[in-house]
Amino acid sequence: MSQNAPTGRCCLTCHFLMDSHRCPDGFEASHPLGREDRERLARGEPLPPGCGDQSLACFRDVWRVSNPPAEWVAQLGKTLRWERGETCFHYPHTPGMLFPAAVELERRAAERRALAAGSANASGRAAAPWSVVIGLIGIVLGTILGLVLAHLLGSAM
Repeated sequence: MSQNAPTGRCCLTCHFLMDSHRCPDGFEASHPLGREDRERLARGEPLPPGCGDQSLACFRDVWRVSNPPAEWVAQLGKTLRWERGETCFHYPHTPGMLFPAAVELERRAAERRALAAGSANASGRAAAPWSVVIGLIGIVLGTILGLVLAHLLGSAM
């Protein structure tokens, strides 16, 4: 992409940004957008027309725009630049990669991020539940011991 190209976790940098066509004869095709089409959208320019109905969409079914009117395209370019952070599926655009491979690799990356976040939080947050469990066990054992002693002392009198 050009030096003005978006970076980060936005739709324009995501592999799942796709172009879909449904031709009058019923043929349907979907593919990730290439570099040129991504740059065109970033500049607020429409995509070249395809056969029949054309949709711009997220392969992961987050959103879809069918036959966008020309006046929407400039706003769409801005929307596709929004930084999504962890609020969306995102896998960096990789030319030549098929969607199923990108889905699997995105899933693995999300798992690695979750594990990394979990290990970073483990030192402070994991100790709290164990201390609560140990405290509850102590209360239960103390109550049982108290009841047994009360029973023994009550039967001795």
